[in-house]
Amino acid sequence: MTRKYICPSCGEKEGVPIMYGYPIHTAIEASERGEVALGGCCIGDNDPERRCLKCEHEWRIEPRKYVCPACGEKAGIGLRDGFPSGGGLDALKTMADRFGMGFMPQRESDRLCIKCGNEWQINHRITDPLAIPKE
Repeated sequence: MTRKYICPSCGEKEGVPIMYGYPIHTAIEASERGEVALGGCCIGDNDPERRCLKCEHEWRIEPRKYVCPACGEKAGIGLRDGFPSGGGLDALKTMADRFGMGFMPQRESDRLCIKCGNEWQINHRITDPLAIPKE
């Protein structure tokens, strides 16, 4: 069973990813099963990424924004969020150009501010459970 997404227009959980490009037979079959929607052969930078199978509404996925500890703006992006476009490594490449940083896909930081270029680490993983202070 394919994961479906809640449509921001009608509220139904009938949203599926949109596939762009010339479809092969497996993509056509997946579309007929309601697992994906076919978006056409032409691929643009601002094309929608999901389509509701109930109301036909199409939308883009917006990356989550985090508050930057340096400038206080809600302009931080997650470098490991894995967005199909508009975030993650795409944003890192843009920031590398903007701030003159060398592009390195493997970075120590988890977050990057798209306003000031600040990078910071968020680590919620417990590496040594015995190191947790007892109360």
